[in-house]
Amino acid sequence: MQAAGLDPTFDLPSRKLSTETGDVTVHCSDTFHRAYSPKKRPGKVVYTGFRQPKLPGDILPEVSMAKVKADRAKLTDVQDRIAAAEA
Repeated sequence: MQAAGLDPTFDLPSRKLSTETGDVTVHCSDTFHRAYSPKKRPGKVVYTGFRQPKLPGDILPEVSMAKVKADRAKLTDVQDRIAAAEA
């Protein structure tokens, strides 16, 4: 992400991560990031999710895909969420 677009209220410092062809990076999807265009061939991207395994006695409610999509449609801009959390 270009430094000019950063919100000055973010409290985490930026970190430069130099990579080479064949390197793999793993990061939270909420992380601001950018990459330069590949020079030789298109880069490959894989998206996946992670969560803690259930513990004995844990009960996870069944959630329909329609509800998941409806909940995602209600998501707001990150700036709005930060402002709401501060209020």
